[in-house]
Amino acid sequence: MPIGNNPKSGYVAPNKTIYFKPRKPGNINISKLPLITNPDGTESSIRTISVNIDGKEVLLPTVINGRLVSEKAAVDHFKQTGEHLGIFDSPEAATLYAENLHELEQKRSMDEFTKKRIKMMQGLERKYPKGSYIDPNQEKYDFLDKVRAKYGEK
Repeated sequence: MPIGNNPKSGYVAPNKTIYFKPRKPGNINISKLPLITNPDGTESSIRTISVNIDGKEVLLPTVINGRLVSEKAAVDHFKQTGEHLGIFDSPEAATLYAENLHELEQKRSMDEFTKKRIKMMQGLERKYPKGSYIDPNQEKYDFLDKVRAKYGEK
């Protein structure tokens, strides 16, 4: 279902999520962005700001070359390289798009994490077939069993 005056600017999905299309799509491949560690210990590959430049709302990354940068540095980088995540009609459209982008990136990174965990578990299952249990204290138990067998249990 289209929203706003311009039916091409966005739509409401069946799950009531509002999606805005950029007037001009971004030119950065977000799947190739490196992770950075935030001050709170969490990791991010995408952090954004939207800035009005020449009457257009431009969504800019604030993680550049694996480093978190200031708003001024992000704008300077855009002016030098032209790299952006989308150009929008309004700050609201840019903000909603950024929120959707963040959610999609979070889901993608969780999917990758899950795939890595599945591969790890499959490797463990091959190494330790079903029914076998590996106890980190097994060597100690084996030693105690030998001592009990030799000297008898009291």
